[in-house]
Amino acid sequence: MPAALVLLLSIAEGGRWLLLDRNEVWRVLLSFVCGLFLVLSTSRGSWLVAAVGLALLVVFDRRARAAMLISSLSLALGVVALANSSRMQSAQHYLEKTTSSNKSAAEMTGGRSLQWQIFPSVLRASPVWGFGPGSGRAVAYAYSGVNLQWHSLYMQIGAELGVLGLTVLFVLLGSLICDDLAHFGRRHEIVPLLGVLSFMMYGLTVTGLDSVGGMLLGLGFIGGHRSNLWIVGTQCFRVAFGLPHAHESDRTGGEPLAGIV
Repeated sequence: MPAALVLLLSIAEGGRWLLLDRNEVWRVLLSFVCGLFLVLSTSRGSWLVAAVGLALLVVFDRRARAAMLISSLSLALGVVALANSSRMQSAQHYLEKTTSSNKSAAEMTGGRSLQWQIFPSVLRASPVWGFGPGSGRAVAYAYSGVNLQWHSLYMQIGAELGVLGLTVLFVLLGSLICDDLAHFGRRHEIVPLLGVLSFMMYGLTVTGLDSVGGMLLGLGFIGGHRSNLWIVGTQCFRVAFGLPHAHESDRTGGEPLAGIV
């Protein structure tokens, strides 16, 4: 997932969220390395996040299309060069396992489809408030016979907190999407929307309650209409490196934002 996150940020909006918008060589090199690590990781959840994120950039970020083409070509050359390595063969195995029509759903998902099958029964058993925080693993074992934590944020929230928890989660994500769409309309910045949608895809395959999930969700909060996180971060960066102070008018065309630093 870190490779998928850095890959998307190196391509989105000319790489400026990684301060690479004026260094094309380093940006292409970083996207190539992260793309190669992503392929070799055999993490199908990370592949899903990257695929959805890149599709979003193709539609909404015209500047990303040329960078994506260059990165894809360089990545293809890297994959060809490593085609006979054991790691690349492992990646090919997982790709075929996921897309093969001869595989069952359980085989294609490593047994995770079983959890999606039992989830409706779990939700019916305690639909309103679930089985309580921290009970997810025990509930999954009781219904599936497999001692594994839920492999999805949505299933874990539903099992532990029921419909109430899922409602709060979807209201939060829905409000972030609306704010980020409005933010894109005002500022033409796609990364906040990219962050929240990537987090939602991430939550389909794992719980997402980790550092990478927090970063993805944090990007989504930057686009909130009540958020000045980007402005504060920019000013702090300039102070740390002795650069001239920037004003809010640099980004919005309005009055300078006073009192940040």
